[in-house]
Amino acid sequence: MKIFKTILLLLVCIQMRVAAQEMVATETVALFNVIVTSNDKESHINQKFTFLGLNSKKEFKGVTDATGNFSILLPEGDQYRVIYEYFGTPLDYTVIEVPNVDGDITFDFNVMLEAPKMITLDIFFPTGKSNIVAKSFGALDNLVEALNSKEGMNIEIAGHTDNVGDEAGNLRLSKARAEAVREYLINHKVGKDRVTAKGYGQTIPIADNSTEEGRFKNRRTEVRILD
Repeated sequence: MKIFKTILLLLVCIQMRVAAQEMVATETVALFNVIVTSNDKESHINQKFTFLGLNSKKEFKGVTDATGNFSILLPEGDQYRVIYEYFGTPLDYTVIEVPNVDGDITFDFNVMLEAPKMITLDIFFPTGKSNIVAKSFGALDNLVEALNSKEGMNIEIAGHTDNVGDEAGNLRLSKARAEAVREYLINHKVGKDRVTAKGYGQTIPIADNSTEEGRFKNRRTEVRILD
């Protein structure tokens, strides 16, 4: 009886696999040759892109090679939100449409990146302390990966706080947190001469400190691109 059940399960799995293959075979796709450029001389190797189908909700991912290019197949008859990662932060680029047409279609898709000079990292610390919480490591590892692919780039780690507590204490805390991030990067093989750390305390708020939501936004760690 067990043998019969095993054979039956195997047949069902085979049928499901064949059905999936038939669906893929009948789906018409377009070839996109993605060409990434920018106004600076920055390398675009390992630049990660996601094409999110607005109707299908399916994601298709590509990564640039040493020339800053890659090719990807996208199913026809859908619109796609194009998202690229910058220091591990997803940024919207544009929305494109892939029409249903007869025959094979190929697109040269030119991406002109305007990289931001500052991004905010998802870095977390205990209240009043500068030791990095473990859930921050993913964002930091993305930063390490990005810096390793952009060897000529130098950055500043900028620490900020809300206005709870005294101003001098917040300045020291923000400096200590920025230094902790810098130390993490150095310990993961990023050259120490490429990373500076500076604390700004409560002097540059981006939200209203009278609300918890605003204070949360003000307690932030930024990466500033120096060159």
